[in-house]
Amino acid sequence: MIPNFKEILSELSYRVEGGIPDLTKESHVNQLIDILRENGISDAAHLAQKARVYFSYLNEAKPKKIVGNDTTIVVNKKSGSVYPVKTSNFNASVHDKATTAQIKKAKSNGTFGNEEPEEIPAQQGPNTFGVSGGGANVFPGNDTQSNDGDGSSKIKNLTKIKSEIDRISIQAGQSRDSFYSKGYHKSESEEDAGAAPGNAGSMLNENGSCDVCEWALENDKTDLVSAVSHLYDNLKGGSLLEAADKRGIAGQQDKVPSISAKELREFKASGKGKFDKLSDGQLSRLMVAANGGLIKAKKIKEGIQANGWKEEDCTINGFFGDEGGKSQQADMVRQSNKIFGPDGTEIPKNIALQLVAAGGGGANPSDTSQFAYNSKTGDLMIKFTSDKDSFEAIVAQSSFQKEGSIKKDQIDKLVQTGKMKKADAEKIKTFIDTQTKTLNAIEAELKSVGAEPAKKMLKMPVKDVINQFKTLSGGANPQAYYDGVIKKYMGKPFNAETPAEAVTQFLKFSSMSPEEQTAYVTKAGSPKTTFTSKEAEIIARLKSRFGLDPLVAQKIDDIRKRSVAIERKVLNKMNNIQIGIKGGKVGLGDYMDATNFIDKFHMGGAMGDKHGVFAYNGLFEVVCGKGVINNDIISQCMNTNNMDDFIRKFGSTKEEFQLSKENQITGSVRIAYFLNDKKQKIKIGEKRQRSKTGANGRFNTVYKWDKDTIECFKRKNGLA
Repeated sequence: MIPNFKEILSELSYRVEGGIPDLTKESHVNQLIDILRENGISDAAHLAQKARVYFSYLNEAKPKKIVGNDTTIVVNKKSGSVYPVKTSNFNASVHDKATTAQIKKAKSNGTFGNEEPEEIPAQQGPNTFGVSGGGANVFPGNDTQSNDGDGSSKIKNLTKIKSEIDRISIQAGQSRDSFYSKGYHKSESEEDAGAAPGNAGSMLNENGSCDVCEWALENDKTDLVSAVSHLYDNLKGGSLLEAADKRGIAGQQDKVPSISAKELREFKASGKGKFDKLSDGQLSRLMVAANGGLIKAKKIKEGIQANGWKEEDCTINGFFGDEGGKSQQADMVRQSNKIFGPDGTEIPKNIALQLVAAGGGGANPSDTSQFAYNSKTGDLMIKFTSDKDSFEAIVAQSSFQKEGSIKKDQIDKLVQTGKMKKADAEKIKTFIDTQTKTLNAIEAELKSVGAEPAKKMLKMPVKDVINQFKTLSGGANPQAYYDGVIKKYMGKPFNAETPAEAVTQFLKFSSMSPEEQTAYVTKAGSPKTTFTSKEAEIIARLKSRFGLDPLVAQKIDDIRKRSVAIERKVLNKMNNIQIGIKGGKVGLGDYMDATNFIDKFHMGGAMGDKHGVFAYNGLFEVVCGKGVINNDIISQCMNTNNMDDFIRKFGSTKEEFQLSKENQITGSVRIAYFLNDKKQKIKIGEKRQRSKTGANGRFNTVYKWDKDTIECFKRKNGLA
């Protein structure tokens, strides 16, 4: 809803003493909040605070000159911060002179400083498992993790802090508004960092839940209809909600699985016509984001109470996991006095900064965060969250190659801690490298699988191939694949003169072996030209359109079987080495497998790991649309809170192949389990290998909770 600001200003002038609004006065701001609420503005307090900050900027009779004749704008060599210093204080060992581009970027994203900032400690990388002790070991390797030296021991002026917090709050709001308007997009300029990894759906869930969390706490709301209405009003007209391509969710017509058809019907009816224009896909995603926001608000309210604060003294800000959001979080931490977790535990400021910087990684696997600023003390409470649309959602994604690198790092740590001999470690690492090369060679065969179908299509009328080609892409532009191929094959070294000739050239190139392709482009003077994975996917799709799958089905199945066998081969080889843990010994392969599942499912905190966000109770949770997954719930559902106990009881099934309707291998799945006290196998989750790019694509790995564990999560959340 767009308010009539002229009428609101007239009403404010009527109500305040003297008839002239002065938004530097708290009483005038409170009057403005009342008027905005009377006019149906749901985020009245947030809007009023924005107005107050803008007023203070406009009301400065003589603005301070940030840069004078005796001033030099510098870039701090260590932190990268941009700010002015007196020319006489320029220190070449600390400063570089800022370029015009650096100054412009800092001013545009709000990070341009007015003075020499406090020093930010260097970020330490997250450790693997087995670190305990909390506090001092949050980021192992950093021996001095107190507040000394980071400025947090100095109590700052509350008025100055409030002004800076408001500035950051406005930046965060502007970033969110931009994402709502533009939709999901990559960086467009130095000033636009673009979205965090994901897609339009995850962006809506993450930004929308933060939006609703702020609104719910500000307006003391808990009902889902009002929350969805608020979110819908903010998203309406923007690409994130209404674009049918990758920028938005309008193309996703089907509801999310976590919302039943009955729930959707009843909720739509409760909106009394307001939601009638929304598809099932749009409305269900708004419901999930809004419900997640209400859960976050409840958790923040509990955190405020645990810290002994009053809600009316607190301002809430939610942050998205993009680079701009990380910068704003770090800025807010630096500007505040002390930092606290949701359970009232103080977090050293340098640790809080490292946790922010580690967002999205092993030490802090969060997508979003919620910060509560206490205006009476200048202190900040922080909480990190990972946002999913359901308990059934994908938890993590990986690949054999990535996990091989992680295994080698873990092996090095086992050597350092004396749990493994160096000679054994080197042999196993060499074996991992060898098997990784073998897998790469096997998967490379997938590119040439399309050669036989391509030869068949070359014998067909080219117009028939073009007709299928132009509808091949499943996105907003069905002709996207066709357009890309035409552009490439009408250029060097193929030099086709017409689209039909370009398609023919594409099919000819696809029908060659990798060696023939290399020889062709080398002879034509373009040795860097390659047959890409995307082109292999196009051939695979065309192959299916023309019913040519049987030509290569057996060959693809053979490649899939050999690919999947590699991981089992590595695990079996590693199990020849025993690793000592409390209560006995386990094979290295089982040890690595168990710790990998702990890492991917964010179970470290529940198993006694005390690094990163897991060092502080309640600092990190996964919000799953209707409920949460946290350390307490995981330890209850896993029947243990001890890592060695979990590893000792851990096991997994053999790989089972997933088949298509035509009985072709499309993937594999392996179920992880643990043995309870009755020696029963309790399923934890699945590790599934599948292709993201069609029948000819390489396998990627995804992790999901098993239905048994999901049922336990639902019971613990009161949902079953």
